[in-house]
Amino acid sequence: MTVVRAAALGACVLALCACDSGAGRKGPTKVVARGSATGKHVSATASYDFTVLSDLSIHVEAVPAQRVTGGWVVSCTGPYSTRDSADFAGRTPLDVPVTVTSSQRVLTCEFIATATLPRSGRIRVLLRGRASS
Repeated sequence: MTVVRAAALGACVLALCACDSGAGRKGPTKVVARGSATGKHVSATASYDFTVLSDLSIHVEAVPAQRVTGGWVVSCTGPYSTRDSADFAGRTPLDVPVTVTSSQRVLTCEFIATATLPRSGRIRVLLRGRASS
């Protein structure tokens, strides 16, 4: 009897897991904009206009890998305006989370990020986000 109960319990657990497999999961973040530059002490900028986007982040790559400095701004307009910004620095590859004050009444937002190399090389800035529903 215990083998039959264990098998039934296992089947129930698998069925519950299958029913809930997509619940609470969000879609993947996508690259929504990119910018790159090559040379001495160059800066790369990327910008994106959006109305509904969440889980914003920045990914910075450099060849050769080196320390970069930069900053980001998210400005939104609607019945009122909001603006969030911050500076960042670190060694590439670098992922920077972006925290934004959200509002349901915002009409349009612009997400801009810039990163600068201290030496010669190639830099690439990727803006990422997840479309919200």
